[in-house]
Amino acid sequence: DAVTEYLERLVATGGKNLKSKREHGIVMAQHWADKCLADITSYDIDAFAHQLKRNGRTDGTIKNYLATLSHLLNKAVEW
Repeated sequence: DAVTEYLERLVATGGKNLKSKREHGIVMAQHWADKCLADITSYDIDAFAHQLKRNGRTDGTIKNYLATLSHLLNKAVEW
């Protein structure tokens, strides 16, 4: 899947913040288990952020999750 590919490529290229990105990747993969990357909409991303907030994540942590998601999506376009 895309999250696994993303994390493997980060490891291979010496990516930064791997521990956090692994955690973010696990949560995102669970959240969008039934959805293809190409089908994720801005509404889906907003709903994800709201779910993180409901689960007690701070605004800074949510921002980090969204940054990881943005990086993953940008890298997926490159592949």
